[in-house]
Amino acid sequence: MTKTLAAKLCVATALASLVATPALAQASLERVQQGWHFFGQNGQPGEVRLGLGAGFSPDYQGSDEYEVMVLPVITASNVLGFNFTPFALSYNLAEYNSAGGAWSVGFGPRVAFDFGRDQDNNAALAGLGDVDSSILPGAFVNLRLGPALATASFGQDIADGHDGAVADFGLSTFVPVTQQITLVPGITASWADDDYMQSYFGINATQAANSAYGVYNAEGGFKSIGANVNAIYAINENWAANTSLGYERLIGDAADSPIVDGPGSANQFSVMFGVTRGFSF
Repeated sequence: MTKTLAAKLCVATALASLVATPALAQASLERVQQGWHFFGQNGQPGEVRLGLGAGFSPDYQGSDEYEVMVLPVITASNVLGFNFTPFALSYNLAEYNSAGGAWSVGFGPRVAFDFGRDQDNNAALAGLGDVDSSILPGAFVNLRLGPALATASFGQDIADGHDGAVADFGLSTFVPVTQQITLVPGITASWADDDYMQSYFGINATQAANSAYGVYNAEGGFKSIGANVNAIYAINENWAANTSLGYERLIGDAADSPIVDGPGSANQFSVMFGVTRGFSF
């Protein structure tokens, strides 16, 4: 994978934060069908969004150098029960809605995609070799209370990329500012096991011999915490413009890695912008 392609895939992943639209945000707050719903039959509209986005993000986890890319944006939400972003495909297997739609809980299977890392992305990675792409089947659970949404997901690599497991957690809320503008602030945390951490942040004996680094054993644990805000502007009923600002702080063995503490930075920033059109189902 070339440096340009790897950077594009990194930005494509970050552009997934631009999937929210005012229509879907409002729909998520109007779940009035009380009881259990299975296999995506929750009575809520599905939507596919197509558009164009631009992103500014680090060229590898822990880098202090950034890439700017322009890419198409393709996402789907609750289409026949399926949800799609550039980094995951999930299915709404079951959902329970309370009376009046005050709260809901849903869960289902999820497959995440990790596009790996190319040592040509940055001079700091020279001699470390590539981290191959991974496919991580797993599951997700969402809990909504009013406008607040808590999410958790887990996946285990089966494609011999990093061979690891990852769990991601998030908490966000919708804040209507005007009839056209909605803010979606949120916080995140990410956990990874020994295999993932060693693949992305560790240095084994062979890598140490081929690079400027000493041997470093990265153990599993929480690898990052972060905060973000997505501003959504409803241009009209179908079109929306989104701007997302994100900050992630690498922690634990990830922050102490030789490729982060020195040539890189534990502070990771991203800026994303996209314009999309929605198609309802």
